[in-house]
Amino acid sequence: MPVENRLDMELTGIKTPVGLKIQGPNVDGIQQLGTQVQQILASLPEIRSVFAERVAEGFYVNVAVNRFQAARYGLTVGDVQRSVASGIGGQNIAENIEGRERYQINIRYSRDFRDNLS
Repeated sequence: MPVENRLDMELTGIKTPVGLKIQGPNVDGIQQLGTQVQQILASLPEIRSVFAERVAEGFYVNVAVNRFQAARYGLTVGDVQRSVASGIGGQNIAENIEGRERYQINIRYSRDFRDNLS
């Protein structure tokens, strides 16, 4: 059973035994239809729980790399992107092993440097 659930999740991207994927030309339409389907299904007595994933409400930062400035320092676009990703999200640099327990050692910028866009 756990293997079957894991395979279903990997193949469909849905983390539940029963799921519904809504596709369309724009995110706002998908968001609106998902909310409507959630309300309809939640009103049915046979449904134990329902959740519509919010695809339009993420927090993203687009980083436009100034290629000329990066090249002046001998950096590629990939170098700059890795620096930003590891500084904000962190990067595992080692693993601490204590008996059977393993702890990842992750480094990233302190909160003061990653809490605001500037």
